[in-house]
Amino acid sequence: TQWKVAITAMRSLMILLGSMVVLRSLMMMANGTFLSMNVAIRSVAAIALGAFGDAFGLSTAMLIAAMAMFGGLPLIWMIPTRRDK
Repeated sequence: TQWKVAITAMRSLMILLGSMVVLRSLMMMANGTFLSMNVAIRSVAAIALGAFGDAFGLSTAMLIAAMAMFGGLPLIWMIPTRRDK
């Protein structure tokens, strides 16, 4: 009976470790997706800001970009927070 308990404990440990590996790989995939989207969006935004700056002047383009960033600040309050249980 002691061996059965030890084997059951080992199986439970292996399942737990396996689930941790899967969770870690999902977290790494989410981080990689975030970083790749960030690089892509910033590249497109840099080209758009350059084109806008060429058309309307760089100071106007920078002013509008700064206003757009401040306009996005209220979205921070829409981010869900963790609630302690």
